[in-house]
Amino acid sequence: MGKRSLPPPPSHVSLAASLGNDGIIMVLFETPSGFAIFSFDGVRLLLPDAMENIWANFGRKYRAKCVVWRKEFQFFEDKSADINPVTGVSKELSAMLMKWCCPGYKLAVAKNEYKTIIEASLGIPCLCDDAMMEVMWGLKNIMHSLVPEEKSELSKEERLQMSQGLQMLLNRYGVDVKPEMVSDRIIGLACVLYDCDGNEKVHSISLHDGGNILKDVSGIDPRDWSPMKLATALKMVCYPGEEIVGGDPKEFLSDVFR
Repeated sequence: MGKRSLPPPPSHVSLAASLGNDGIIMVLFETPSGFAIFSFDGVRLLLPDAMENIWANFGRKYRAKCVVWRKEFQFFEDKSADINPVTGVSKELSAMLMKWCCPGYKLAVAKNEYKTIIEASLGIPCLCDDAMMEVMWGLKNIMHSLVPEEKSELSKEERLQMSQGLQMLLNRYGVDVKPEMVSDRIIGLACVLYDCDGNEKVHSISLHDGGNILKDVSGIDPRDWSPMKLATALKMVCYPGEEIVGGDPKEFLSDVFR
């Protein structure tokens, strides 16, 4: 009896349908002085590799423009009174939430306490999970570009210094960075590394096909070669007169040139 093939991963369309409103959700983001409402591409929360990828959308402010859109920001003098387990949601914050959370929209929040209070007081279905915490990390990382009216800084307790996705990337490459060491420069360099990973995945199929052709032409089996080594060999074969800018080809292909 043959093995059953695995079902295909859910499509973007089906994931968007599960959220409603074409996959767009609303996000309640708390700043030191108030609350902001954003809309967000919620499908990204449901993708199989969401925890690895969400952080990178917020590594730089220009990257966030493709996934999150600001709707409104208001200052609130006493935020503890605006979402309270005893009194519920204040009139002002209720009006703000109801303005943007039309029927069918889901609202992402940063605390399970907020989820409980808002659902009980306003009947708005809320999301609060690990993937959503990655979004909150990202919003906090670029808070001042998204909410320029906010002049105060987040406290160490309020700011999540290390996202889980960023930690996964650094661990995969053996980079030991403690949460308190995370800086804007480290996040920027991690984004470059993340993009390199993405480019490798995009071109891996073409490189694999090229490796098969290289084997047919030369008899050399590149099965265990790194993408860089394979790309160097293919360029030498296809464009023998061009300069190799990625390093010394004899170093990459030392076993071939023996």
